[in-house]
Amino acid sequence: MLIKLIMRENKRDDMAAWAQDEEPEVTIIEKPLMIDKATDTYDINYFKFSPCKCRIYDSEDSILRHSTDFSQKCQCERHGTKTFLDAAFTGNFDLLQICLDHDVNVHAFDHFGDTALHMVSGRGDFTMLKFLLNLEPPLNINAQNGEGLTPLSLAVIGSHNKCVKLLLEKGANPNIGDKNGKSPLAFSVADGNTYLSKLLLHQGANVNTEDSFGNTPLVTALIDKPLIEMLHVLLSSGANPAFKNNRLTPFLEAVLDCTTYEKLEAIKILVNHGTNVNVVDGRSHRNCLHLAAINGFLPLAEYLVNSGANLEQLDTSRRNPHQVAFEHNNNDVGDFFLKAMCLKRVFYKKAMIRKYGKKRKFTLVEIFTT
Repeated sequence: MLIKLIMRENKRDDMAAWAQDEEPEVTIIEKPLMIDKATDTYDINYFKFSPCKCRIYDSEDSILRHSTDFSQKCQCERHGTKTFLDAAFTGNFDLLQICLDHDVNVHAFDHFGDTALHMVSGRGDFTMLKFLLNLEPPLNINAQNGEGLTPLSLAVIGSHNKCVKLLLEKGANPNIGDKNGKSPLAFSVADGNTYLSKLLLHQGANVNTEDSFGNTPLVTALIDKPLIEMLHVLLSSGANPAFKNNRLTPFLEAVLDCTTYEKLEAIKILVNHGTNVNVVDGRSHRNCLHLAAINGFLPLAEYLVNSGANLEQLDTSRRNPHQVAFEHNNNDVGDFFLKAMCLKRVFYKKAMIRKYGKKRKFTLVEIFTT
């Protein structure tokens, strides 16, 4: 079917006579080979791909009573599979069955690398997805498109819970990352979808997987806006706050980024789940107090000291936390660290007296060195 769109313009009174008689410009848009209501828009831009110009044809007669100016008998695989993808994308079961009856390649993909499973998973078309997953021989459920995304990843990105569950039940691998290493779990965590995150973890998703940038799902849940409920889900599933890569551990990175009470709450959750507050960065030898000294958030510094963080840890430049605080003009934090160090040493002296008796004399070195 051809639809003619005539572009008309208002003609000015002073326009030349020959210009007024000129034929209006005609743009022809072809309706694709579909019978679905979604195609009634006649809008090429509605589709992610351009409509097919060919028809499916058998040796005796046209299967679809549809002809175009481009081909009377087109049986090419490219256009046949193209029509199959169109049918799957729009949920056109009638056209899809015609394609299957004519042995169209069901493993075909478009120029984005998307197969039919990618398309229906991304749209959240559960009925079509279920139909495609029951085909024999089975489609490749773990196929990756040009971006490295699987149908499962696209369903997770779209928050299509039913489709995600069906794909996992049919054997979709939850640990295949895209070209940047982002797994389906990374997408569900970034979206704050605790239901899908629990579902993926239950089906074997690696809770400590890292992307090409060194981010784990736990880091994603901690940085920017902390996802408190998600943190509980990940930590209870074995997420490691001290996971080591070429960056800071998730705990140390969260400390460096902690500048609000909401983010401090996330730090408390990590500590309550057994995070070692005295973990040290392997390259700089900085602990959490060095990083708290850099960002200058006093409530964070107070909490970490009260949780047992080492006030006298030296970094590779032989600086302790209070020195770093003063270097960054965070004087409140620096003063607090100094007072805490003094109190710690006083308590140390009292402990030594209890241990060795009051009669013993202590040197200044013994008093001010823990």
